[in-house]
Amino acid sequence: MRSPRTGRKSLPASEKVARGTDQPCRRSPGMTLVDMQPPADIQPPQDLPLGAAEVWADHAPALIAKGWLTAVDVVAFGQWCVMTHHLVSAWSADGSEDNPLPTASYIQQWRTLGEAFYITPGARAAMKPTGPADKPSGNAFARNGRR
Repeated sequence: MRSPRTGRKSLPASEKVARGTDQPCRRSPGMTLVDMQPPADIQPPQDLPLGAAEVWADHAPALIAKGWLTAVDVVAFGQWCVMTHHLVSAWSADGSEDNPLPTASYIQQWRTLGEAFYITPGARAAMKPTGPADKPSGNAFARNGRR
């Protein structure tokens, strides 16, 4: 029986590209990246409730423009919109019997799903900027051994 893999798990290739950390030399020989360019006509799911559709209209255009919301992500982002609508309505009702306050696990699941779309500040901070790299010129190891 093999022992489970220890250590940090590798990220999906699409997330590496989004973060700007993709290294073509480390890809498997048969691996090809799926073109995740966001089309301009990404539509919300048909069964999205009215309040969740408003959340979609508020957040989706910016995420599509950044390339963080693609056609593959529509269902998951729709779930995040529904959860956001439920949280906002629960907080505005102040925990009435008809609309109780959300549990901590529900809020954590909402945050976790939001991190997949770089909605939370922590998720955006982890991203590396894409574009021309401002690397210092010269030998990167020149200071080794000096104090």
